[in-house]
Amino acid sequence: MRTLLTRPAIESLALALLLALQGLTAGAATEPGLRAVYETTRSEGDQPADAGREDPVERKTLTARLTPSMLAVRDDGIERIFDFSTGRVVVLDHARRSSYEFSLYAEPGFREHELVNRAAMSRVFGALFGEKYDLVDAETELGMRASPPAKLKMSEQRRGEERVFVLNKREAVSFVPATVELPATLSRALERLYLFEAQLHPQVRAALMKDARLPSRLSYGFRLYGKQTAVTWELREAALEELDLHAAAAQYTIGPLQPEPMLEAAWRVRAGQAGSPPTLADYQARAERLLTEGRAFESFLVGMEAGFAVGEMPEQVLRRARDAAASDPRMAAYSQAGAIEAANGDAKEALRLLEPLDAAAVEGGPSIYVQRANQYVRLGSGDRALEEFGRALAVNPFMFGPWHDAGWLYWNRYAAPMAWACWDAARAIAPANPAMKDVNEMEAALRRKHPEFF
Repeated sequence: MRTLLTRPAIESLALALLLALQGLTAGAATEPGLRAVYETTRSEGDQPADAGREDPVERKTLTARLTPSMLAVRDDGIERIFDFSTGRVVVLDHARRSSYEFSLYAEPGFREHELVNRAAMSRVFGALFGEKYDLVDAETELGMRASPPAKLKMSEQRRGEERVFVLNKREAVSFVPATVELPATLSRALERLYLFEAQLHPQVRAALMKDARLPSRLSYGFRLYGKQTAVTWELREAALEELDLHAAAAQYTIGPLQPEPMLEAAWRVRAGQAGSPPTLADYQARAERLLTEGRAFESFLVGMEAGFAVGEMPEQVLRRARDAAASDPRMAAYSQAGAIEAANGDAKEALRLLEPLDAAAVEGGPSIYVQRANQYVRLGSGDRALEEFGRALAVNPFMFGPWHDAGWLYWNRYAAPMAWACWDAARAIAPANPAMKDVNEMEAALRRKHPEFF
């Protein structure tokens, strides 16, 4: 069953559309929903505008599919599907017929993190250059209030059917509703469309949702350090449909976020394609074998690897391996570097001891890579730390600790989807590991402060 709503016919079909939506019989994987197609324009230019110069305009077709539990937004060849029941976002590249997915937490996580950064930047710019930056623009771009919130004076004007929102004396949003009220079952879906696709200030979004109507025309804008962005949506058609967005999300084979070794390994672990994580007993058996073979240093490294992986070490074999390797200069270098780190000593000196060790040539090499990464973390060199964690995880993708710590390194780079890819891998290995407390608490705070994202 499919009812087409062109703009001239919307009013006359309102009642039929609503009744049809309420009466749809959906299959196990389908939901009654709505598809809306908009022509969009986006321009960016200097403020104040240069006389005689026209700002370049980008024109695209935006297709949105709304259901009570999912949202799909296609912007030309790229489509994002938000599954609020699983907390995942699938991104489809229709031109390449490929897809990847990431945690929904990355959306509010990045926005909150970036909003804190914007607030700090506004203070720096003001101190250095005397330039005023209205934090309301950042709240608009990111769809989230700062803490504390920016000073805002909002008013609404009516021009016939058009609603105009003025923020701090600037016209920021113009909204013309379609002539049919959105069914109540899809009002939350419309709010999600505004949140994830439009750049509306939260106060404007809340005002629009008091009378939830599908937009016929929506214009909005914001400024960022002398640049003005202006966006307009024009409704071309809307259609009531039974939607199976689960099937849409699964039409291509899902892969890693990016073709980077670490992110590829994270995907394999979460997808169960990397095999089963070794147990403490497995590491102990390897360490015993190496010790029997006269490879005491490597036995010690495998025992340490167990600690990075499962949070426990085979203590007895570790002591025997350490004693047996006492005369090995590699053992001396590794142990001295560990002692320096434990005492919060000179990370550069610890690296000087670790760098000559050939991690690729020994069993248990991931332990060397991880120790090097730890020193780079202490030195504030996140890129080098990620390189070393990546080398470790390429050999043993089941080490919980490196996944957890790599996630925070990505987070500090404002790469929220990558951060959660690492934390997803850590959870796949040890879902109840108490070391995930910091991530669990951040996720709980995001749900509490920003429930609209979930």
